[in-house]
Amino acid sequence: MYEKIIEIKTKDKLNYVIEISPDDNKVFLSLNEQGYILTKENFLKLNEQNLLTLNNEKVKIFNLEDTISKARFTSEEKQIFISDQTKNIIGYNLDDNNLGEQNNKFNINIKNPKTWKFELNNEKGILATGGNNIFIYDYINNKILKEIENKNKFVYSFCFLSNNRLAVGNSNGSIYLYDIENNNQDNKTKIEEHCLLVRNLAYNKNGNILYSASDDLHINQIDINKLEVLFPLVGHKEPISDMIYNSKKNILITSSFDGTIKIWDIKGKSNCIDTLEASQKNPIWDISISQEGNLIYYTSSEGIGAFMLK
Repeated sequence: MYEKIIEIKTKDKLNYVIEISPDDNKVFLSLNEQGYILTKENFLKLNEQNLLTLNNEKVKIFNLEDTISKARFTSEEKQIFISDQTKNIIGYNLDDNNLGEQNNKFNINIKNPKTWKFELNNEKGILATGGNNIFIYDYINNKILKEIENKNKFVYSFCFLSNNRLAVGNSNGSIYLYDIENNNQDNKTKIEEHCLLVRNLAYNKNGNILYSASDDLHINQIDINKLEVLFPLVGHKEPISDMIYNSKKNILITSSFDGTIKIWDIKGKSNCIDTLEASQKNPIWDISISQEGNLIYYTSSEGIGAFMLK
């Protein structure tokens, strides 16, 4: 069971994003248009007083034009990619002492509507983003590799299944699997089981199961080999805001605007084995889990916090 070990009210500061580095020793936290990288030790020592004094030599600071919406570390932690609500995605070189310099900044000209959603494939060094169409970006060589036409509604979520295979969730509830090498869309890989926007995707590589979370409150389990939708996971009372699969614990973690985080044991009947709550059930925006699965971090509409496995 997980127990709450930290909870801090952020008052008038918006805190949409929290992300743990691959080595579990760093935490990226966003407050309005500023992002901070803290050590795990310093993060767990935060309180409402020292949260307001983060602008010091102990943290790395990133200033964007608008409220930060998403962040991802590269696997070796050489870079972090951050998007804001102006729909820009900016790369920062974490080896650079001058963090005011933007490294690999790129603006992809996507026909409206644009999106701040993106996902990394660190093994291949590529990034997927898009709106009406999908763009594959080579972040090592700083160039767009290709644009893939998406004949559906607006793309809202991305998930790499392999170096060449990309799953996308659309605003109309459909999911498509793309071969990004051949730029093909196979109609047999179209999955239409949700009736509302597919907000999140997560992948269990060992079980070849793709999880899709929709605003219809269902979390579907999709057998990628058979292209069959298994029984859904149901329990949240509001749309699922974020979803992560952790391979170490073989659990699925979901957060929701209903103010809860749910832990799903997917080895058997995929039962919900734990429900964690923010104070006063404030809507939860974002979650991140350590590689070992012993720490879960979250941001809510009025605060940030963490739970530890006991």
